Amino acid sequence: MISASGFEILNITVAQDFSDSVYPPSEDSYLLLDALESDWVAIKASSPTICVEVGCGSGIVSCSLARSLRHCGVVICTDIDPVSALVTYKSSEVNKCHPVVNPVCCDLITALSDRLHHCVDLLVFNPPYLPHKLDFDSTHPLARTWCGGGPDGSETARRLISCAHNVLSQSGLFYLVAVEENNVDVLVKLNPKLEGLQKMSILADLNIVRRSNQNPATLLSVVKFAVEGMKYDTLAINTEFLVETASETASELGSSKKKKRKTSFEVPKPLDIDISNVDTSALQANGKSLRIYSRLTIIASDHELLQQVMKHPNTTLYDLLAICPLSEQVFNICIEKQVIDIISTDMVTRQNWLLKRKTLKKAVRAGKMVEISYKPALTDSFQRVDSIAHGSRLFSAAGRDGIILTSRASRPIELRGPYDVINIGYLFGMTTMEARHAISVVPKKLLLRAESKKCAQGALVSIPVDQLPREDIEKLSEVPEFKAEMSLAKSND
Repeated sequence: MISASGFEILNITVAQDFSDSVYPPSEDSYLLLDALESDWVAIKASSPTICVEVGCGSGIVSCSLARSLRHCGVVICTDIDPVSALVTYKSSEVNKCHPVVNPVCCDLITALSDRLHHCVDLLVFNPPYLPHKLDFDSTHPLARTWCGGGPDGSETARRLISCAHNVLSQSGLFYLVAVEENNVDVLVKLNPKLEGLQKMSILADLNIVRRSNQNPATLLSVVKFAVEGMKYDTLAINTEFLVETASETASELGSSKKKKRKTSFEVPKPLDIDISNVDTSALQANGKSLRIYSRLTIIASDHELLQQVMKHPNTTLYDLLAICPLSEQVFNICIEKQVIDIISTDMVTRQNWLLKRKTLKKAVRAGKMVEISYKPALTDSFQRVDSIAHGSRLFSAAGRDGIILTSRASRPIELRGPYDVINIGYLFGMTTMEARHAISVVPKKLLLRAESKKCAQGALVSIPVDQLPREDIEKLSEVPEFKAEMSLAKSND
């Protein structure tokens, strides 16, 4: 049976021939399948490559996953019982998905943890979850499959939860069947490293616009609303800098003075924002902290002036550097220059040279991210159609790994919450998972890359502490981590 989401639940009949030793498809099996089916659109959008089912039993979950993936991934299923592994393989043959299903006979994931370190995109487990009772019949051949979970039924589940973080990828999903008697609240908090995986992805808006004549209080109100009202934890304050072309500047003075004209400009410094009045308690409750970055967006059509701006000392003070190219020549420079992080557009003007798939893919491979700002599509009814069409073409050309979604807001009313932005992504042709990717995973990669550029040129020299000059030790002692290590070393001596 294939659902509207594309998830296919198979009818497993092979298990009937092994009913004395293999747990047959039961109510809890179909409960797990229903959960996967309800989330299948989002799961499929994440392009899972490696799926693992622990305790495969009859193989109904593994085979259903394999058929639903349509050979776009691999399913590895484990079971401590060799007969269950055999039944799963036979079921995969009957349902013509055996090239994708790979049964492994082992305890939980012990045979996989080293090979699949942080590689599993989908992990599912239907463990023995019934509490062990005094009248438990341990002689029944299937007893271990439903009452092997210890006093509260969660013993086996706890064992997998404690090590699941070793195999799950950064955006990996973990589905586990449990009942109320298993103390579900305790299970959820059992492995803090799993919680870390969930909180690893940020919620970012990397384009909060700082106007040149804007009241600082207005900008602060946007930040407060983004953090307190919309629950963003990562923001970038964007300073837009328009560079006049050489021809435009010279035309004001007359043609006779064109060669004598020397263009001069002053790039504004990043703005320091006092966030002491911003309430971050909600972020801290979820284990997050507020991060605010500075961003400079250079709007230019003349490549010579662009080079001058990029060499300006104030330009290097910004955390992120974006270019809004108004000519193909400037765009080509964007691809070549490693210091550029973001390629931006006004979301209205159609530039055919920018929308070429080959050109944008080249920019993404070079480490640049392409920005889609949703503000023009929401605030200006005359520009709405052009903005949505332009964003759709950008996403189609750059792909999910090269797009970030931002607001370009300068007032609180222009902001939208993360989940509203995910829905807005649908207007640009994105799935739910792709839109979430564009405000979470891709911005994080962008920020990590921008940070790494500051450390790209350097060398590491190892020198014993007793050979360091005293003045160097005093400087290093100002670093808390170094001071702590020194104290620890002295105590060990």
